[in-house]
Amino acid sequence: MWRVTFIDDLGMRKLSLTAAEELLEIIMRRYERASTIITSNRPVDDWGKLLGDSAAVTAMLDRLLHHGHVLKCGPLRIPAM
Repeated sequence: MWRVTFIDDLGMRKLSLTAAEELLEIIMRRYERASTIITSNRPVDDWGKLLGDSAAVTAMLDRLLHHGHVLKCGPLRIPAM
């Protein structure tokens, strides 16, 4: 049985002061037990500023990237007709 949690559009809205700690808690509980997918239009390098806690973001990314895959997509370009 697959257990997947999706966190969609991380950083689209202003986050609470405790968001980094709460997100880290979620990731730590799921680490090596279940899949987590996070989408964001913000670069990973900005997540520390976005969440306001660089140490928590570093720990979170360490766990996410340990067995993870990163898919980086650029903007969609539609050719002119």
